[in-house]
Amino acid sequence: MMKRVGLPLDLDLDAQGSDPSNGSPVGGLDGPGEDEFFLGYGLPATRTPPGDLELVNKSGSGATLVNGGASDTGAAAFPSETISTAGSGLVFINTYNAGVNTAFHDAIVSAEHYLASLFTNSVTVHTTFDLQAINPAYSGENSFNPIHTSYASLVSALQSHATSADDFAAVAALKNLSDPSHGAGFYVPIGEARILGLAGAGSATDDTVILNSVYWTASALQNSPGDAIAVLEHELTEGIMGRIGGLWAPMDLFRFTASGQRDFTGGQDGVKTYFSTDGTNVYTGLQYHNPINASGQDDGQDWADWDAVGADANVHDPFGPGGPNVGGPGTLSATDIRIMDVLGWTIAAQNHAPVISLPSGANVAASSRGQVFSLSSLFTASDADNDALTYMILDNTVGGGSGHFNINGVAQSEGGWIGVTAAQLSQITFTAGLGHSDDLYFYASDGKSSDVKGLNLMPAPDHAPVIGLPSGANVGPSSHTQTFQLSSLFTASDADGDPLTYMILDNTVGNGSGHFNINGVAQAEGGWIGVTAAQLSQVTFTPGFGHSDDLYFYASDGIASDVKGLNMLAAPNHAPVIAEPSGANIGASTHGQVFQFSSLFTASDADGDPLTYMILDNTVGNGSGHFNIAGLAQPEGGWIGVTAAQLSQITFTAGQSGSDNLYFYAADAGTFDLKGLNLAAAPNHAPVIALPSGANVATSVHAQVIPLSSLFAASDADNDALAYMILDGTVGGGSGHVNVGGIAQAEGQWIGLTAAQLAQTSFTSGTSHSDDLYFYAADSLTHDFKGLHLFSYDFA
Repeated sequence: MMKRVGLPLDLDLDAQGSDPSNGSPVGGLDGPGEDEFFLGYGLPATRTPPGDLELVNKSGSGATLVNGGASDTGAAAFPSETISTAGSGLVFINTYNAGVNTAFHDAIVSAEHYLASLFTNSVTVHTTFDLQAINPAYSGENSFNPIHTSYASLVSALQSHATSADDFAAVAALKNLSDPSHGAGFYVPIGEARILGLAGAGSATDDTVILNSVYWTASALQNSPGDAIAVLEHELTEGIMGRIGGLWAPMDLFRFTASGQRDFTGGQDGVKTYFSTDGTNVYTGLQYHNPINASGQDDGQDWADWDAVGADANVHDPFGPGGPNVGGPGTLSATDIRIMDVLGWTIAAQNHAPVISLPSGANVAASSRGQVFSLSSLFTASDADNDALTYMILDNTVGGGSGHFNINGVAQSEGGWIGVTAAQLSQITFTAGLGHSDDLYFYASDGKSSDVKGLNLMPAPDHAPVIGLPSGANVGPSSHTQTFQLSSLFTASDADGDPLTYMILDNTVGNGSGHFNINGVAQAEGGWIGVTAAQLSQVTFTPGFGHSDDLYFYASDGIASDVKGLNMLAAPNHAPVIAEPSGANIGASTHGQVFQFSSLFTASDADGDPLTYMILDNTVGNGSGHFNIAGLAQPEGGWIGVTAAQLSQITFTAGQSGSDNLYFYAADAGTFDLKGLNLAAAPNHAPVIALPSGANVATSVHAQVIPLSSLFAASDADNDALAYMILDGTVGGGSGHVNVGGIAQAEGQWIGLTAAQLAQTSFTSGTSHSDDLYFYAADSLTHDFKGLHLFSYDFA
């Protein structure tokens, strides 16, 4: 069921049995037993014919006939005022007694403006209003002054003032009917009498209307103004305008049991009576209330109200929900307006309310997700008077997944009325929601009346996204370097064409596992990663080296989702292989020979995996060899990590003696290889000392200076660097001595010499003694030692 939102609801607060504590009147609009004052010819014995317009106040009556007006009591809260309405001649001069409050006053003015707007007759009436505690059976009552006239005068007046087809049909029927009152005459309320020319203007109160303060509390008047207006309209149309029956009053002229059959028994004969304008066409839907039962008992209710109309508790009132075809409390139906017409009132040109239609019905289902509807396919508005209309639209469903109106392509806010012009109607569309139905409303007004209708627009049924696994649920890479495009592992589709959101998850964490990449950047493992549609083509997966990976892909259209996973196996790993190009045992050909690393070890990997490397010279000590990186000697006895880029910078310098145990390690992320070799030093040749002048050398003069090179020479077949020493073994006066750089050296001790000093070394012979000289030469492993005797002769 659609509820009307944002506009006043028509509240039926005047039903019998309502709780006065809620501020709602009880009973009919003016209560059962209302307004009965006519007692005359043809009535049962329980009713007494009226006297000479004497005051009649009958128990159970909510209306009183008075002669000469009503007296007011108390101080008025509002001054007297004249209520006139543009386009109408019906003028009310109001007097307000002390009980009238602001809400009551506003209801009075509204009721009078409404009645005046319906009719064009020119007449002025005097009305008095009060709010008092009266008989609890009534919600309101009125006392009024009718005039008394004959049947012939009344019919003649109706004829002379007939303006409509209904008027002429009624008069034609009445002229052919004898006086049903048998000369008693008719009582005509003063307002009707004046418009028919049966009474002149006056200044006394014509009608006094009282609402029952027991029920019409301040809150009831404030909260239910429509019901209060309906009661006031009921009383005014009776006491002023002639819509009253009861033998003999104007409405009694149109009471029939069937075509041509009049009945004025008030129901005592047990026959239902109906309204008829012409006496021939009897409207069985307009049944008069018959207050008299077969025993002659009077229930005190109005003779001129409609009986048993609809299912509403208020079945005896023309203006409440029980009236025929009524629009709501305070509104006369079109039928009741026609009845006022045949009573002599000229109907004003009536405004026709705009009519809103629902071309697609009150429940509309989208056929596709986010379907866009033109407003004209949902709502149209027409006006029988061709009045210019103003419009409002409302999407009363707010929140994610609901739809929205668009004006000229711009989405509008939800949850509030939006005013639109006639020119904008063709620019309005509605985009159906994805997950929720929307309650939509359309309002059209001609400035006087309006229409509002709503519909429910349901979204198209959602089809969940579907994820596919192009390569299956178990994927095995062919190599460690293989990279998978996401599209080869997961795909997502949506039958509705909904935009999707995506997430990926590599649920395997740790060394050796794989990882997702977005635009080449490795992503974290173990957590969901949101990706956009634009990023899908940039997502790849790099398999692990030692572990399989559990991968998941999620796709959602905002309402439903799909998630699937697969197992990415680790690629079969081939261990690195180390080769020894020169074999496992290598002999240096020369001392200190330098070997390129690539001549000793190489490493390869069948998977093309990146490798890490380490080298080790496991032989420590003097005379052993050593690795060099970029020319820098490396320590022995410990593993040294090297990069792939450093491999070409590595050399090995062979030792001087012995051999070196060398090792090379290469690993991918999963396995490794390790190999070693023995690199032997070149064989050593001992240095050889020669004596160029022999083992015995004689000087030719005293203190002869002899170069070292003429006494000793040293050579080494291996071209090893040699260390040298010299010794003059003869000590004492008259003996010779060694000179280094021209400086005499001490006798009797070894003197170390460098290769550079050999050319600076000489021997000065003695003057009286011979000298024993010795020369020592050594490489790092072996040496040679020789001596000679140098004679110094006495030449004196």
